[in-house]
Amino acid sequence: MELPVSIRQLLTSARTAEALKQLTSWTENQHPTWQQGAQLLQAAWANNEQQATRGLIGYEEAERVRNRITAGTLGLLAEIESGVASPTPVLAGLQKEFLNDQVAAILQTGNVADFRGSHINVQSGQDVLLGSGNTINKKTIAGLGRWQFWGLIIGLSVLLAGGYYAFGFLSGGQELAYVSLREIQQELKLRGNLDASLRERLQANETDIAQWLTEGMGALKNQDYATAVQYLEKVAEQAPLATVHQNLAYAYEQLGNTAKAQENMAQARVINPNLTTGKSYEQLRGKRINLIAPDNGGVILVSAGVQMERLVDGKDNQDIFTNNDFAVWGFKDKHSATFDQFNYLIPGKWGSQFLTFELSYGNTAPTGPFTRIGQFKAISALVTETPFQEFKFKPVTAKYFRLELQEQSPNGYAYEVQLMGELE
Repeated sequence: MELPVSIRQLLTSARTAEALKQLTSWTENQHPTWQQGAQLLQAAWANNEQQATRGLIGYEEAERVRNRITAGTLGLLAEIESGVASPTPVLAGLQKEFLNDQVAAILQTGNVADFRGSHINVQSGQDVLLGSGNTINKKTIAGLGRWQFWGLIIGLSVLLAGGYYAFGFLSGGQELAYVSLREIQQELKLRGNLDASLRERLQANETDIAQWLTEGMGALKNQDYATAVQYLEKVAEQAPLATVHQNLAYAYEQLGNTAKAQENMAQARVINPNLTTGKSYEQLRGKRINLIAPDNGGVILVSAGVQMERLVDGKDNQDIFTNNDFAVWGFKDKHSATFDQFNYLIPGKWGSQFLTFELSYGNTAPTGPFTRIGQFKAISALVTETPFQEFKFKPVTAKYFRLELQEQSPNGYAYEVQLMGELE
């Protein structure tokens, strides 16, 4: 099935709106699923530009959506030309990625006229610019075959969209809280194409890297985080990939090693400055996570003061709190959660530490009423295996979680806290 060459030309010449218009027109005489996919992408683009123009979303958010739509368009073109026998899953992937109430309204009204220019540009016939400040020099990709070239563009656009949820369409809807093996392999190939010296190193260690990835990802899937770390650290030594460091950050987080988790996330951002670490509700649901971590959607709704935010900022710093200081957290997208474990960081034997605390939960409002889970007391000592002391209790399902620091009067020190459980 041959697509008009002009569609790809338009995509690479800052005329994405026209490319989508041509694609929609061309699909009128093709399989209905391809037409629906093109119309959805066109409506998603229109919605994004309308929201950006009205100031409803910021520049960076609009840019991320543009990159995602571009990746979806290129992916749709590739699927059409592949002659796939069952196009329905392709449309389902696009709907999961882009369909919302606003886009649906545009599809119904046909109001797709408000477009702005694409951020894929060709400058002086030398470079291809994707997004803001991200350039592929054509010399780098000279000699690549047609499909290799477009695979590179698709791969980079997905990387620029970034984060745990940016690969929904291309990776078949992975719903893990960590980055999938397919995404790692995709970045591995992309980085190798862009960096000749890295490509040589990867080729020389190809067998070992493949084995380490298989073992590491298998351990991660089985929640054997200590084993996962051993293998993924080996991969990271040979292949500096943002996706590998993201997975190391996830594994270290599950092990309670916040410092190593932060270190690996910082490395991931250096490799991919456009990295977005937010995870969608669908990707977090049913996975055991730190529910009150800001990266996982935890948010303080009521508290004794802004100082309580330091307990979940991931910095492990010593801060001063007052007796009976408290905080109430809500969970990702206002969902309920089931939790059964509270982790409290105690870095060693120090005086004036808050060791006693009370945990409660509620379902009515963030201001209460609350049901008491219990009062707990940590020991003033470093637990070497994991600096976080673990306090387990009978599973509770609730919308709100409350922590109160007690029995260190008038002031005392506290560090970092975690609440382990699953989003409902």
